[in-house]
Amino acid sequence: MLPVSVLIICSDLVEMAAIACMLSEHFGVLTAHNLEGAMRLIERPHACRLAYYEVGDDADVAREAIHVLGNAGMEVIALFRPPCPQIVQEAAASGRIQGCCALPICAESFLAQSREILCRLCPAPSREPAQPCLLTREEVKFLLGPPGIGQRDARLHSLG
Repeated sequence: MLPVSVLIICSDLVEMAAIACMLSEHFGVLTAHNLEGAMRLIERPHACRLAYYEVGDDADVAREAIHVLGNAGMEVIALFRPPCPQIVQEAAASGRIQGCCALPICAESFLAQSREILCRLCPAPSREPAQPCLLTREEVKFLLGPPGIGQRDARLHSLG
C-alpha cells in the first residue's frame, strides 16, 4: 500500500486521468468529479493531505470548496483553465492554497510542483530502523591520535 494518497477533483475525465496517471506511480490516487463525491472519499480512513481541485467558472463555489477542503485538513492545488481566475490568484497570494496549475497540464512543471509540495507536506518515512553509529578506521585513527602518543601514555599510566 502506498503511504500517501492524493485527491483529484476534476470534472474533465481526460484531465483527471492524465493527472492520476502522473501521480499514481508515487502516490495512492483518489478521484472525484465534484466536491460532494470528494467529501465521501475523504471520510474513509486515508492519509490524504493534498487535493487537486478544478476551479470552474463559479468563483463562489470555488471559494467554498477550497474552504471545505481546508477544514477537512487538506492542502489544495487549484487546477484552472487560462486565464487564471481571480479567486485562484487571491487564494495563492493569501496562502489558502499551495499552488495552482493551468489545464491542460504541462507534465514537467506539474510533477516538479507536486513533488515539492508532497515532500513538504508528507515526508517519506524512513524504511530503515535506526542503526548504531559506527566509526570508520580513519575516524578512529584521528580520535586516537598518532600511534606513539597513545601507546606512550598507556605505558606511563601502567608505570605510575
